[in-house]
Amino acid sequence: MVRHAPDRTAALGFVSRDFSTGLSAAPTVSLTVGTERADLNDRGRSIVAALFDAEPDTLARVEDLLNRRKPVEMVSPEEAAVILGVSRPTVVRWASAGELTDHPVGSHHRYPRAEVERLREARAAAAAANREAAQAARARAEEAGDLDVAPTPEELIAAGAAFRAGDKAAAEVVFARARRAEAHRSAAAAGTPAGS
Repeated sequence: MVRHAPDRTAALGFVSRDFSTGLSAAPTVSLTVGTERADLNDRGRSIVAALFDAEPDTLARVEDLLNRRKPVEMVSPEEAAVILGVSRPTVVRWASAGELTDHPVGSHHRYPRAEVERLREARAAAAAANREAAQAARARAEEAGDLDVAPTPEELIAAGAAFRAGDKAAAEVVFARARRAEAHRSAAAAGTPAGS
């Protein structure tokens, strides 16, 4: 944009001083740049009209913001699934749940790559924290001798629910008790004479 001409509309290449008023009142407005054409809605027309009425320093700030803006790299659900190490339906489900910002392009969906990578890192950190908590809980249970007591069916059901809810540490202790009890039963069964 040229900002040195005394008349702002002349600086933008327009001869009419009332251009911005006519722009905001027009029923339809299209912008064409090269081979690209965009029809502006009411909000778009009012923004463009405000830019025509803006002071040169405001135009300079807007131009600076636009020059610094980097294009956002978008990925498809399939690409996001590969990055996250999950299935495509899981990616779509997470987007529906608000964990990813969905940018529909026609009937297709796209997600910002940086957001997908942040989600991958956050999920990896949460998984590492869960593993550490589960290992610590198991070590405490082993020290207390709690791993030698077989869990009740109610405890197993509660542990499954806790696992699905994300409390893997509590579930790990119950599952470790079940594995140890099964190992004891197998060892006892192997040591008993056949037919008794």
